[in-house]
Amino acid sequence: MEPFKDNHQKITDHLFLGVFLILLSISIGSILYARLYTGNFTMTVGPSPASMRGIEISESVTFDSSTSRLTIDSYIYSEVTYNDIILDDIQNSEGYYIDPNNKYMSYSFYLKNSGADTIDVRYYMKITSVFNHIDDFIRIIVIEDDESQMYQKIDQADEFNNQPTYEQMPTGIDFLTQNIVFRAEIDNLRPGEIKFFRVIIWLEQQDPDFDESVQSGMIEVQLAFSADGFNQAGSNHFLALSNDDENLWFQLSSICNVNFKVYYGDEDQS
Repeated sequence: MEPFKDNHQKITDHLFLGVFLILLSISIGSILYARLYTGNFTMTVGPSPASMRGIEISESVTFDSSTSRLTIDSYIYSEVTYNDIILDDIQNSEGYYIDPNNKYMSYSFYLKNSGADTIDVRYYMKITSVFNHIDDFIRIIVIEDDESQMYQKIDQADEFNNQPTYEQMPTGIDFLTQNIVFRAEIDNLRPGEIKFFRVIIWLEQQDPDFDESVQSGMIEVQLAFSADGFNQAGSNHFLALSNDDENLWFQLSSICNVNFKVYYGDEDQS
């Protein structure tokens, strides 16, 4: 009879728990209904009083339209070398820079500390997808304000252990790993302070890994920013449900990132 008693007790416990959960759900629903449909109910979006730290990005320095995510699609119809890139014209442009020959991808944006505290911002670039190994011979220039760095996949020495040489090109910095291009940090970004970024991507014809047989390809690169103290699940915007003098705050968005999708191929096929 003991097994029967044990089973009977388990059934009783489960029924009690079920009834308790139902009553609890009804109580919570009643409270929310009362808050939503009585008194002065408002809904606003803004920074939480408990956490005045946040960042946002925009294509325009005025931040008339800001976001936490940008996606950039670009088509490259031919390979080039560094000397074909008109850096002076690029620096004087905003957003997309369109080369008449569509030989490389160039895009700029702005990062802003939209919170009330001085913060450190960590950021990194990673390759999220690649087709036809064009990452072997691409170059990536990242410009932060007036400082620029060029990144590349590590060069392989020839049979005599000599590294390749390039004509009239800055020294490239090797990718950190197969997928991570670089990591960096902005220290002490003050409230309201704005940083300028531009990313340039092209297929470098001087690279010994350049493969003329490759007629098409694709690479996706992500540049991700995070205010110090926030991780991938972190948030910098909040939703407030307000009833009378009470506020309920809920997190809405995550870190800022810019996604670049670069396609390489015949212009007639794009």
